[in-house]
Amino acid sequence: LNKVDPLNGPLEAVLKRRVATNIPPSQTILGRVLNAEKKPLPNAVVSVNSTTTGEVTSSRPPAGTDPLAITDEHGEFSLQSQGKFDAMSLKVEARGLATGNFADVRPGAIRREFVLTTGASLTGRVLFQNQPLKDITIGVVGSDRSMGNFTGDFVIRTMENGRFLLANLPPNRNYDLY
Repeated sequence: LNKVDPLNGPLEAVLKRRVATNIPPSQTILGRVLNAEKKPLPNAVVSVNSTTTGEVTSSRPPAGTDPLAITDEHGEFSLQSQGKFDAMSLKVEARGLATGNFADVRPGAIRREFVLTTGASLTGRVLFQNQPLKDITIGVVGSDRSMGNFTGDFVIRTMENGRFLLANLPPNRNYDLY
């Protein structure tokens, strides 16, 4: 889309199901996103963090690679690439659950399961001279910044009473607060 002006009213977009292609399984990642109870998660967003080809890992996938996929009603998705690759690191997001990062995901004809869990929460209050501070930006970033493990950062603003809540952070990780 080009030159979208929100003052001109709502924008309507219609997504159409992709038609079958002749891209081989060796250039396709098939997956199913599930919650901790192994129930499918429709409308989860699956995106590519990095791609490995041979000994080289890049944050850019090969040309002609799907930038992301949205799971269907069965939690299933397909990511395809016109270029060859050995593995991808994927980020999977679903409403109300912690973001999942999955490293070394190999292409092929077998559908792999990606399980998302409830995340950890961080809550607090920002005060200055014992008075709450409103609209202060609070963030956390994963301490482990290695390829395939980096969770990214999570940012929120304090409420009028100085309180904040960062919900559904990926669990069992160390974070740095800023």
